[in-house]
Amino acid sequence: MSVITLTLNPAFDIHCFTETFKPFCENLASVTSRDAGGKGINISRALASIGCDSLALVTLGEENRGDFEKALEDACVRYKAVTVSGRIRENITLHTASSAETRISFAGFSADDGLIDEYEKITKDYTEQSERQLKQFLETLDLKSELREIKKNMTKWNMHFMK
Repeated sequence: MSVITLTLNPAFDIHCFTETFKPFCENLASVTSRDAGGKGINISRALASIGCDSLALVTLGEENRGDFEKALEDACVRYKAVTVSGRIRENITLHTASSAETRISFAGFSADDGLIDEYEKITKDYTEQSERQLKQFLETLDLKSELREIKKNMTKWNMHFMK
């Protein structure tokens, strides 16, 4: 059985570094990472890294979904996306050698109530598919034969240790 995560408000998490940060001045920074993020995505990425099956349900803005999907694919995250108009939000965190980090967040897309209907359909389809697979698997088992074999082995085991 796999885990299903839901990310309604994903983000690009961009981390930059500069030696010093001076407000009201031009600051040269280097980008150290740009990750597809959001709580459900972060969980699915961690699960994928340890080989655990999961399905990430994620809302993506049509304007910049391509980079986000590539990041998910690079991390081997299995996902189903629902696309809405607008952009995926971006969070920029600026780290410096000598001061606290500064975070800048850009607004992302807006979604309507129809989004919930889309996710209900996806989870229903996924659940029905999982139930069919489980039923097929159980039908392949010959449980009576397996139980007889276990009972026979238990009897041998008991006789061996009762001596």
